[in-house]
Amino acid sequence: MSHKTTQIGLMVATAAILFSVESLIPVPFPWFRLGLANVITLLALKWWGLKESVFIVLLRVVIGSLITGRLLQPLFILSLGGSLAGALGMAGFIRFNQKGLSLIGISIIGSVLKNIAQLILTYLLIISETHLVILAPAMLVASIITGFITGLIAIILDNRLYKTVIRFGSNSR
Repeated sequence: MSHKTTQIGLMVATAAILFSVESLIPVPFPWFRLGLANVITLLALKWWGLKESVFIVLLRVVIGSLITGRLLQPLFILSLGGSLAGALGMAGFIRFNQKGLSLIGISIIGSVLKNIAQLILTYLLIISETHLVILAPAMLVASIITGFITGLIAIILDNRLYKTVIRFGSNSR
């Protein structure tokens, strides 16, 4: 087994644990979560790219949903759709990042896209009412705040982990 495979496995496990633990924390609104598992997605995008990060997102949501008992329920679909939208959006901005956005900016973009996707999925699958749009401003403000926090955490972890885990591991074999 390659070192990269081991690292990705550890990232999946960490993301699934963060996803599961965060689901136990009481929140004022069902859509308001910090999204700590998105830190792992950001790091995977920066370190390896789209394929690996989407793999981590898929496994994180499936394993986390199994742990929390939400597999194939509406929350699973919302989580999967939102997480994939966020990851794909962040990957696009990382790839075409002409403005030099930091991981905080990329994280905010991913958080906003995740909430927009979840709002659309909620409308299409659960509540087909136009007044659902009333939630959009609050969700977008929450996205900016949580995206900032997860982006900041990703920067701190990237600075501490990349040199010791990723580069060291690839040079050690």
